[in-house]
Amino acid sequence: MMRQRFSGVCFARVYPFEKLEAFLDAHMHAFRWLGGVPRTIRYDNLKAAVVKILLGPEREENTRFMALRAHCLFDSIFCAPGKGNEKGAVENGVGYVRRNALVPVPDVALIDEMNESLLTWCERDRGRRSQLWDAERATLLSLPERDFKCSATHLLKVNRLSLVNFERNRYSVPTEYAHSKVRLEAYVDRIEILHKDQLIATHPRQLGRGKDEFLLDHYRDEMQKKKRSVLHASVVRALSPVHSEFLRRLNERGPVEYRKFAEILLLHRQFANSVVEQALARAMELGKYEVSEVHQLALSISGFPCAGKVEVPPQLAAMEISSPDLAAYDSLVGGIVR
Repeated sequence: MMRQRFSGVCFARVYPFEKLEAFLDAHMHAFRWLGGVPRTIRYDNLKAAVVKILLGPEREENTRFMALRAHCLFDSIFCAPGKGNEKGAVENGVGYVRRNALVPVPDVALIDEMNESLLTWCERDRGRRSQLWDAERATLLSLPERDFKCSATHLLKVNRLSLVNFERNRYSVPTEYAHSKVRLEAYVDRIEILHKDQLIATHPRQLGRGKDEFLLDHYRDEMQKKKRSVLHASVVRALSPVHSEFLRRLNERGPVEYRKFAEILLLHRQFANSVVEQALARAMELGKYEVSEVHQLALSISGFPCAGKVEVPPQLAAMEISSPDLAAYDSLVGGIVR
């Protein structure tokens, strides 16, 4: 939570965790909502901002937090250790927001819905303080032209399965980057993986542990080279039940029919996942298991435009073409056979 000292205007936002990237992201959301940047912000000695407490007011600050301050041009002041009362306006503000915005607890299912509810309350509260807020808003610094990159950087290595392990979850990258060193940028809502400053993968960020985020496109080329891999690849097992059933039926038809499935996976480059799933389901209803048949069904489902009726120009319609005499050709072929 951020609270303005003069007007008492509050900005509150919730996150699924207390990490550096959430700390940075909350600053940028607050600045955008305020329409400017406070010149000085007071903090306690939270780990996201302070690496080490030095003598007196001096602090060794987190490098990403220092980058945020340099980007937005505000100063930081830190409370003495164990002296949270030095920022009493914020401490009291937490209770004020909880009592007035979260009682009763909003009936929401997602964090985004909770934040929308909090933002609506913050807007109403700011409206009640409009006179003081107008005076304080005039003292804010201008917003930076570009948003700060609210991420935490991690240097990692891709394993032999083209997966990056982060916080005990796994994220896929294209197979050509197996065994490579990459840079992972962890945002609140997503993971970006870069190789030599080239973005090679983006995934939704997984919370908890033991979860996998695969993209079929990362493995598709390799599966074309090793078609048997479609029988046991984790990325294939993670596809829809329709895919699994289609592959099972292919296996029942013959020992090498699975090869067709590797070709069918290429359809995902041309069509949306939902279209391919519908095409596979329809193909099984009709008993069609050839790649060309599934492709044709996908074209039909996606509404691919068919060629319309072509009008023949009058000059061509009036032309008469006589049938050729093939006797000479027959004698030539007969002579070659002899």
